[in-house]
Amino acid sequence: MRHFRMLSCVALLMGVGWVIDQSRSVADGVEGGSELPVGGLELPIAPAPRPAASSLTTQDLQALALRSIGPALQPGRIGDIVIHPRQPSIWYVAVASGGVWKTTNRGITWTPIFDQQGSYSIGCLAVDPHNPEIIWVGTGENQSQRSVGFGDGVYKSTDGGKTWQHMGLKHSEHIARILIDPRDSQTVYVASQGPLWASGGERGLYRSRDGGKTWSAVLTISPETGITDVVMDPSNPDVLYAASYQRRRHVGVLVGGGPESAIFKSTDGGQTWRRLTKGLPQGDLGRIALAVSPQRPNVVYAHIQTAAKERGAFYRSEDGGETWERRGAAPVQTGEYYGEIFADPHRFDRLYIMDTVVQMTDDGGKTFTRLRWPVHVDHHALAFDPTDPNHWLSGNDGGLYETYDGGQTWRHFTNMPTTQYYRVAVDDAVPFYNIYAGSQDNGTHGGPARTAHRVGIRNADWGVYGGGDGMQPRVEPGNPNIVYISSQYGALVRIDKTTGRSVPIKPRLISSRDKQSPKKKETSDKKEADPKSGGGKDESGTEADTLPKGAKVEEQDESTQPPATKGGGDNLRWGWDAPLLISPHSATRLYMAANRVFQSDDRGTTWKVISPDLTRQLDPLKVPLMGKLWGKDAVSRDAFTTPLSIITALDESPVQAGLLAVGTDDGLVQISENNGQSWRRIEHFPGVPPGTYVSDVFFSPRERSTLYVTFNNWQYGDFRPYVLKTVDLGQSWTNITGNLPDRHVVWSIVADRVHPDLLFVGTEFGLFVTLDGGEQWQRVPGAPPIPFRDLAVQEREGDLVCATFGRGIYILDHYAALRGWTSEARAAAAVLLPIRDTWRVTELPFARSDGGFAAPNPPAGAIITYYLRESVPEKDRLVVRIRDAQGRLVRDVRARGTAGLHRLSWDLRGPGSGKGPMTAALSPAGAYSAQLVRLRGNMAEALTPEQPFRLLSPPEGSGIAPSPREKKPAEDAQSTQSEKSTVVSGVCSSK
Repeated sequence: MRHFRMLSCVALLMGVGWVIDQSRSVADGVEGGSELPVGGLELPIAPAPRPAASSLTTQDLQALALRSIGPALQPGRIGDIVIHPRQPSIWYVAVASGGVWKTTNRGITWTPIFDQQGSYSIGCLAVDPHNPEIIWVGTGENQSQRSVGFGDGVYKSTDGGKTWQHMGLKHSEHIARILIDPRDSQTVYVASQGPLWASGGERGLYRSRDGGKTWSAVLTISPETGITDVVMDPSNPDVLYAASYQRRRHVGVLVGGGPESAIFKSTDGGQTWRRLTKGLPQGDLGRIALAVSPQRPNVVYAHIQTAAKERGAFYRSEDGGETWERRGAAPVQTGEYYGEIFADPHRFDRLYIMDTVVQMTDDGGKTFTRLRWPVHVDHHALAFDPTDPNHWLSGNDGGLYETYDGGQTWRHFTNMPTTQYYRVAVDDAVPFYNIYAGSQDNGTHGGPARTAHRVGIRNADWGVYGGGDGMQPRVEPGNPNIVYISSQYGALVRIDKTTGRSVPIKPRLISSRDKQSPKKKETSDKKEADPKSGGGKDESGTEADTLPKGAKVEEQDESTQPPATKGGGDNLRWGWDAPLLISPHSATRLYMAANRVFQSDDRGTTWKVISPDLTRQLDPLKVPLMGKLWGKDAVSRDAFTTPLSIITALDESPVQAGLLAVGTDDGLVQISENNGQSWRRIEHFPGVPPGTYVSDVFFSPRERSTLYVTFNNWQYGDFRPYVLKTVDLGQSWTNITGNLPDRHVVWSIVADRVHPDLLFVGTEFGLFVTLDGGEQWQRVPGAPPIPFRDLAVQEREGDLVCATFGRGIYILDHYAALRGWTSEARAAAAVLLPIRDTWRVTELPFARSDGGFAAPNPPAGAIITYYLRESVPEKDRLVVRIRDAQGRLVRDVRARGTAGLHRLSWDLRGPGSGKGPMTAALSPAGAYSAQLVRLRGNMAEALTPEQPFRLLSPPEGSGIAPSPREKKPAEDAQSTQSEKSTVVSGVCSSK
């Protein structure tokens, strides 16, 4: 989302993100003839013709596909787990916002098996007990927290997850449970919670009698209430119990229950239902979870979210639900995020309630013990091995865990790159820059964009900074050792990596009490803490660090400050993801926003307020939900929601210091041209519903008055994308949403600093690029349909770094090559796009992966990107000719001659013996050029002008040794140029 302008002028070796097949030679994918000797006869070069223009397509962009770099040290939230009923080494895991994963060897290796489908958000899984090759997936998480994703119905596989078929219920959005009749695979029940953000949709209990071809709604309550759980009597599958759930969430408001939440029973396979009431609580209820005893099917259990103060009670029936007994209080942190119950299949009356910490009862709910398992908090799923009563799998906000001794000891699976990242930032370290990303409930992670290890980027290459939910990190330009880590509700810490000091610097207002009893000023640099300790609770927690001691805030006119409301006090409303910005004009100037904007000129040691409240100052109690106003005592009323009326986006123009823009969650854009002295309010935008959440604001790096704004209206059930542009600081607006697909709500936008029409947006289901200012958008390939929540440009390398919410970090290596895709280039028959400078580094072969996981480095060498409007004739041969600063031929690298966009890497070597990948000398540091040349008989035809680039040696003290010369004896001088390249999806890598 932010501009990251790096001060160093060197560039690092980066490329595209495929794992290159070392065994393939150029003959596998490229036509060609004989190889050319270095220093031999050069053929005369004839000028190339200039045919008509062409444009890039999604297929062309395969050459620039995204590279996943993990990490997997802290995988993301798990929603459901199923162990194969006959082969306990096979597991299926529903990653809450990362698809479905399968292992056939008890977690040693994993395969994502749902990446080509329409949803990433998974609510539940079911394996057919009659035929375990049949797998059902219910999409859309079955909880109601702020980070929940929506789905598009149910899917079915009949071959163990190899292929899938969409089976309908597209408008269910959140599916909580799927049951399969053990007598008949054709009979399937689906519990749909229905849309969280709007009424209607396909909500209720659905039944299919033909394997999902058609569905009947067998239990519906109202357009506001769905079914959150359904369980089956194992001795009589016609007996079903279902729990209805009334809830609604909008921006800054939530009601998590109502009078329509209840328990129902059917004794005829869902044909008829009756509400169960005897012994159950009356009035407004929240989420209800159900279980049937596997040992005594007449015993039924229910965890019911009741009054706000109690937060849950446990009920038990011994007569199939006819009468119920309240066994005791069983409060959970919040019903919309926790509360599922699991009956132990091996022990009668032992049950587990999912909560921040798992609660267990051995007496059917009379008493509960909070299990202090040495695992991550925030639990959502348990699975029990049918063959071993002490072998369980646990899924929580930290990923997947396994125990073989009934919970005494646990193994954490750190080989699934499924972390949910909110925000991302990059530094300018050399030779390899670092990435920092704030994650859901797993703190902030920092690690390299590539390493010197041939195995790639390991978990051990990453560090964890802070706790709670990591939010917006920032790194000081020119000084990669100064890192800012934020967590929920504006908690902010400055870390000095050279000393390990961690100083809390969250801005606050000075109250009148503080004025009357002034405290001695504290010197923030004297406060020392573990950089990994951080502040912050979990996803459901409250403010992580309300009043840090290391910061002082100057106060402006008290009359401009609104009354204190929820979200941090001190007359401020801090958002869950408070915007943080380092000024592009001063490395020590920070901006941060709650409902007002703060500025610091000394790295956060002192702050001043530079704005009044810039929001609409809405009252959450006056926002209707489900067609009416609800009081403050409603079930889960605004529980753990971000405060309403906050600033959600913030930017400063790189062209003019003090030119600021903010966006709010209640649909405003405010612009200041004098560093906050005055603000101009904008509230009407063409084609955008009034009050729509502003997800990003981004100033053009080139034009002072150009601002891009993205809007996200999904919290009112509107999943359309909205992207707008102004060239006059908001006096007028142009909609540049173009052909972005429906349901692709937009989270972030960046604009290139060189190409005026090169933009990227991150949406709910992918990354998109435009080269014409938004008239046409193309999806960037290389990632499943997942949310691209935040984008950061590493300017020195021309990389786009992407934070995804469920599949870790992706890098679009050297996207800056597209800067050469101008109107003039489009008119040419061939285009050789800009080449970045490259480090002379030899990868180390001996490092090992962590727990079976390592993410790929980019291909080693100079990355070269070119375009052909038409294919080169088969009788001809296409090469990229490399020359040194004196114009001497260094090497001709074979290139693919088919039409379209291609990318290859030169390994920085001259000719070799052909007996190994490193038998030639590494070329010395210095200036080089590349040119696309077609060899036609005894003629060499230049298709493009030369593109200059440099080879660089790593600086001293970087920790990366420069590559040694690996030249073989002089016999190599007589050898031909080695062109042993691999070609993968349009990418060549010379060996």
